[in-house]
Amino acid sequence: MSCKKDDRILTVRDLVDYLQMHRTTIYRLVREGKLPAFRIPNNNDLRFSQKAIDRWIAARSRALGAQVARAKRRRR
Repeated sequence: MSCKKDDRILTVRDLVDYLQMHRTTIYRLVREGKLPAFRIPNNNDLRFSQKAIDRWIAARSRALGAQVARAKRRRR
């Protein structure tokens, strides 16, 4: 994975603070393939691209907005 200078790499601890999400939830989402992550080759630690996480958040927000809109149309 190439990383540009303005793309911060986060640890699990950083991501816990950034997303305000429990560590166990982060590991579960990674295991399920729902959260973009990569592993450091020699020690197998997880890392996260902040840009990829921000895109993931935006995509989830759009999906949630679409769900809300569909629910509102059904209620009419």
